[in-house]
Amino acid sequence: MAQAFRPKKKTPRHLNLTRRELLCLSAATGALALTGLNPGSASAASDPVVRYMNKVATRLQKAARQASPPAFLQVIRKHADTPSIATYSLGRYRSGLKRSRRRTYYNGVARLIAHYFAEQTKQYRVEKFEMGDRTWQEGKYYFIDSTVTLTSGSRYTVRWKIIKSGRRHKIADVRVLGRWLTRLLRKDFEDFVSSRGDNVSALLAALKRF
Repeated sequence: MAQAFRPKKKTPRHLNLTRRELLCLSAATGALALTGLNPGSASAASDPVVRYMNKVATRLQKAARQASPPAFLQVIRKHADTPSIATYSLGRYRSGLKRSRRRTYYNGVARLIAHYFAEQTKQYRVEKFEMGDRTWQEGKYYFIDSTVTLTSGSRYTVRWKIIKSGRRHKIADVRVLGRWLTRLLRKDFEDFVSSRGDNVSALLAALKRF
């Protein structure tokens, strides 16, 4: 996956992404919102993770038709493990986030992702999306692969990482082109805070612009 959420070096108006970053980020999640689903095999119907991911894909498809941040935000809030993603992404600065500001930070990360999903669904079109019909488990996480084909002919695998939270499933991470989204976020968020005198509040201020 391309580098995600790279901030500008000087005082920014907002966090920024390059064209290639936007393409890969869009393909990582928003891509499946633009296509129909592969129904998979009969055995897939008994796999709760496959059923869950097909449901998420259907909801993303509806959000893509609207191509608006609020539409994507609704799906992200319901299906992404945003607190864990956001906390991991702060890396060595997580202790600098006050408990009273955690919810503000989580919401900012969700809005940031929703904003770019909406923007890129207007620009990058997917020819075909196929959800796998088999999952595997490593520790507390489940994994499932999907295949994305762009109208340009490019084809690659998107790997989803899912965790069961209580009686529900949540998306914990996604990997495209061999790169996990949370690791990219962590590097870029750490760089952003570091370039601003280790001030976590600067990151929260940037996220408020979305």
